[in-house]
Amino acid sequence: MRYVTDPDSERSSGVDIHIRHHRSDVSGMVRATADLDRVEGNSYTYIVRSFDEQGSLLSEGTVVNKKVTLEYLRAKRHHQLKERQGDTN
Repeated sequence: MRYVTDPDSERSSGVDIHIRHHRSDVSGMVRATADLDRVEGNSYTYIVRSFDEQGSLLSEGTVVNKKVTLEYLRAKRHHQLKERQGDTN
C-alpha cells in the first residue's frame, strides 16, 4: 500500500493525531517511524512510533492525513476571506 500525492495539484493535510507517551529520554537521538496502516477514500492512517538510541519505545499512536486538491484549498481560503470581510455569499 502506498500513499502518493501529486505535488502539482494536491496536498496532504493533517486531520487527527492520537499519541500515547510511554517514557521520556533526556539525551541522544530519537528515531521515528510512520507506517501506512489503511486508506479510506482520501484519508490515510499511519501508525507512528518513536524510539530512543537503545531501541526502547518512547511513544506510539496514529496520525490521519487527508489528501486534498489545491483547487479545494483555494476555494476554502477564498470563502474564509469573504467571511472575515463580512460577506457570506
